[in-house]
Amino acid sequence: MKVWLTKRVKLDGKWTKCPPVTGANGRLTNKVEYHGEKIHAAGVFVLEWYEGAKRCYRALTEDPDEAAQALRTQQAKLEGVDVVEKTPTGSKVALSRAIEEFLEETKLNKAKKTFLAYKRALDLLLAS
Repeated sequence: MKVWLTKRVKLDGKWTKCPPVTGANGRLTNKVEYHGEKIHAAGVFVLEWYEGAKRCYRALTEDPDEAAQALRTQQAKLEGVDVVEKTPTGSKVALSRAIEEFLEETKLNKAKKTFLAYKRALDLLLAS
């Protein structure tokens, strides 16, 4: 199964898809290859792959690191590897629950006096 990235950029007044360029260290850059030249171009990375005979696309982000991670994730999915998606950054946890989890971990990994100091400070925070 083949998965690849392209970058949708506006060059010469037209939107076009170009292959992105990787740097000397192997990381994805914001440059694209256009008419044999490597040029810096702002745009959105697009993930492309085939599902059977159907070609699939997914617009990603302008960030090359996030695009590279999405490429690795999609490759793993197509190879049959179970991929656990990370929780959205906007998900909220109740403050009391977060404090409770923090104190449980602190109790296991810190000295008793440290735990008691953290507990007292966080109890005061909750009370206010």
